[in-house]
Amino acid sequence: MEKDLLIEANIKHAREHIRIPLNGFETLIELSKGKEIQTFNVVLMSKFGAGFGSNKKFITLVEKMILDYYAGIVQHLTNWNQPAPKI
Repeated sequence: MEKDLLIEANIKHAREHIRIPLNGFETLIELSKGKEIQTFNVVLMSKFGAGFGSNKKFITLVEKMILDYYAGIVQHLTNWNQPAPKI
């Protein structure tokens, strides 16, 4: 699933988001240098191939993709809590 994951960065006042492969964080740093990143999105893009034409196969592929995404990413997410300030 790692090869199908992309990171999408929403740059403040930019027309388009920056979308890079998961292992391309160095590229993201270079492309967003001096710009404010507002949000990040984790995107899973998969090719359906010939399964796109068949209703049954398409639904099966989408259901599998959703379960894989949940098992690989969503279940491991936690809310970020700002740490207490240090003296």
